[in-house]
Amino acid sequence: MHLYKNFFKMISKYKSGLIIYGCIFAVMIIVLMANGLPQVSRSGEDENANIADDSYTIGYIDNSDSALSKALIEYLDENNDMVDMSEKTEDNIKTMVFFAAVSASITIDEDFESKVITGDDTAITYLADAGDGPSVYLIENMINNYLKTYVTYLDMGFSAEDAIAKTKDNLELNAKASVYIAEGSDASAADHKFDFVVGTACKFFIYISFSALTLCIGGVLVKSNTGKVAERIKAAPVKPGMISLVNTAGLIICGFILWVIMGIVILLMGSSSAMVKEHSVPLFAILLAGVICNCAMASFISSFNVSENVMPMVVNIAGLGLSFISGVFVPQYLMDPKVLAISKFMPFYWGVRVIDSICPGSGSDLEYTPQVLLVSVGVILLCAVVFALAGMLVRKNRTV
Repeated sequence: MHLYKNFFKMISKYKSGLIIYGCIFAVMIIVLMANGLPQVSRSGEDENANIADDSYTIGYIDNSDSALSKALIEYLDENNDMVDMSEKTEDNIKTMVFFAAVSASITIDEDFESKVITGDDTAITYLADAGDGPSVYLIENMINNYLKTYVTYLDMGFSAEDAIAKTKDNLELNAKASVYIAEGSDASAADHKFDFVVGTACKFFIYISFSALTLCIGGVLVKSNTGKVAERIKAAPVKPGMISLVNTAGLIICGFILWVIMGIVILLMGSSSAMVKEHSVPLFAILLAGVICNCAMASFISSFNVSENVMPMVVNIAGLGLSFISGVFVPQYLMDPKVLAISKFMPFYWGVRVIDSICPGSGSDLEYTPQVLLVSVGVILLCAVVFALAGMLVRKNRTV
């Protein structure tokens, strides 16, 4: 018990590092909350979210090249800036949408006219980033309004050419849109934004928890293996196995505390988000698995004879490298497939993979299923076992 208390007493000397990482994480969340949430005005009478009339930059790919698709683009071009993206690669388009170079990108299908008549939803596909705000509602409303009017004239017996002409003459140039909220529902147009904030914060937590555990708690492990502290521990009537057990237990408890704090933060800031309402169990499960693996990696790194001055450099290189290659900072769908193939060997990748699958608007093509969670958690825990065993092997060989 004395050795256990000594471990946490030593941690208190590294509390400045924990405070700094806590402040960084808090600032990141505040920035996300300030810039990530849409400014949506709500009406107290009908609880409709009114979307301001505005002009948007819309990218498009016209695979149909038909009279109807050209007429639709011409209609949209009257109040918006239309950008032909047919010559751009898929990665270029995703990058432009993610960095808001265009408000949204639409792709018109080859069988556009026939799909419009039959009411097929795949006539036009949309690509909008998670921070699209209300603009995507307006864009979809304008397109749907045009196509429904066109189909109505066809049903009235007009030819396709006449229907296009009459649709152009009768539609208002300025479209107004609203998001209807059913009575008794607490949903809002901002919910999608809370999902973006929660998803981004969870991915950032994977990185920040690794850095905090390795630099601050791992620093205690390094300290206990060197200098006067190591000499005192060796002189004490305590077996090396017990020392290793206490250090491991203390590290895991610290990781668990970080996980609990993160869970409270998620519940406070994202209680209305779909991620918390519908997928809270897989979300907290993958974060817990990530923290356990981060504890194992912290134990592995601190098992080496690393000086306290070198430790921050090692942590930053490892943490930032794993984060960038795994999709913590850059969305996985924007990354090169070859890089993603390599990142599959990294535990961070599997955590981000699950978070993106349950976060609306993340851009991930992966649909969440229990199997996705089980596979990801299994791989992360396997990595934790590997790092833990590797750390034990390094410590054993170092003391020989």
